[in-house]
Parts: sequence; C-alpha cells; structure tokens
Amino acid sequence: MPGFSNALNNAPEQQEDPHQKKWEAVARGAVIGATMSKFTTYISIADQRARGMILVNSFIIPVAMAGLALPGMHWAALLAICASLCSIVPSMIALYPKHRSVNRERPYLLFHRDIAAMEEEEYLEAMRGHFNEPHKLSELAVRDFYNVSKRVIGPKFFWIKVSYLVFFFGNGTALLLAALSYFRVGV
Repeated sequence: MPGFSNALNNAPEQQEDPHQKKWEAVARGAVIGATMSKFTTYISIADQRARGMILVNSFIIPVAMAGLALPGMHWAALLAICASLCSIVPSMIALYPKHRSVNRERPYLLFHRDIAAMEEEEYLEAMRGHFNEPHKLSELAVRDFYNVSKRVIGPKFFWIKVSYLVFFFGNGTALLLAALSYFRVGV
C-alpha cells in the first residue's frame, strides 16, 4: 500500500519510487501464495484427521463385535459399535468435497466448476479484465480466501469436531459400561 511503511515510521510521504508498484505486486503475490499454502495445509490436516477417525473406528467395530459374545459385555459392545458407526459418518462428510451450483449470471472465476461451465474464450474474456488490473485480481484472490474458508475449511473442521465428540463420548461411555459389567460379573 502506498505510504504504509512511511506511516509506520511517522516519516513524511516521499516521492513514489518507480519500482514500488513492482514490489507491491511481489508482496501481494507472496501474501496470496502463503495464504493459499496455509489453506491447503488446513484442508490436508482435516482430511488426515477424517481418514484417521475412519481407520480407528474401523478397528474398533470388529473388536466390539467380538465383545458381543462375552457375558455382560453386550451393551458396552453394542454402544461401541454404534458410536464407531456414528463417528464414521461425519468423518466421511468431512472427507468428501461439497458442491455448489454453477452461477451462470455471476460466475466465480476461480472456482473449477464455474470455469468448466464456461467456454474457453468466454472465460479468458472474463478473466482478462481482472488479470490486467492488480487490484481486481487481488479482489478475486481475497474472495477465493473467503470462499475456501467458508465452503471448504469451516465445514471440514466442523464435521471432524462432531466425529471426535461422538467418538469420545460414545466410546468413553462404552468403556465405562464395560468396566461396570466386568466388575459386576466378576470375570
């Protein structure tokens, strides 16, 4: 931003450097690249957690099924199976991408489905106005940050949180029931 560094130093505004616009573009590009990299990392972390929950729960289900045959462990095993199944569902929801409908009136120029719905020349013409103006291109990138956060990252972490809560409360309760059953039966 013009004058931003001078405002920090409380120095009077100096004559604009001819290379300043180039450095501003480099700084914008660096911020945009770093932010998109961070978002990609968040998406990867959420997907890893979802896959981990599916894997852990898929190990618990057969073990709990074996517990159905044990005397006094029927309810604990049944609760563990139900908790695992109920924990897998939100993990799968978090793992699979959400789709939004294509907006032909006002296409989102950085969204793959909107791009695919346009003809090549139509897309190039629409992007040309944004690509040649750094502020318009920056606005597209900032809108992309918002859309990725709202439509991808936020829902993924919400469903992972639901999966964790179901897993811990359901299997924690199943463990308590198993411990009570074990001491009651006196195996």
